[in-house]
Amino acid sequence: MVAVPLFSAKINRDIEHFGATHGVKVLDLLPAFEKAYKDGSDPLYHEIEDRHWNAAGHRVAVSKLIEYLNNNRLIPQAHKE
Repeated sequence: MVAVPLFSAKINRDIEHFGATHGVKVLDLLPAFEKAYKDGSDPLYHEIEDRHWNAAGHRVAVSKLIEYLNNNRLIPQAHKE
């Protein structure tokens, strides 16, 4: 389960609590989005009310997701012959 950056960190904490209670791994993307914003990233969202990610936002999310999957060995590694 991925806790997405929304308007409040409380939502993400609630999702993390649910995951911990039910044995579901959770990746909170809020810190990555906050860091990208503070580092002067291009805008991460489309300029519409529902705050969908744009291409820059998807790059942040994919980068953290790949890192998480690799760090938790959730992606099979290719075997060298």
